[in-house]
Amino acid sequence: MVRATVSARGELVIPKHMREEIGIEKSAAVFLEVRDKVLHVRRIEGDPILRMEERAKRIDADVSKWVRGDQLYEEEFGRKWGGKIVSRR
Repeated sequence: MVRATVSARGELVIPKHMREEIGIEKSAAVFLEVRDKVLHVRRIEGDPILRMEERAKRIDADVSKWVRGDQLYEEEFGRKWGGKIVSRR
């Protein structure tokens, strides 16, 4: 157990050896949860969409037709505007 201090802005520094132990790297996203007045920190592992695809493949679901948001936007833009950028002058 390590003692730490919370700054005036509410910031808490997780000691390096603890970050390394649970695999938290610079700018990593983490889940924070309070249970029974105890703060739990858990690292977020990988891309959640990729994890969903992996799980779907395990049950033989067809993920070939899944479209991510950025791809969907490009497809819709292409349909509406023929892929052309419209100038607003």
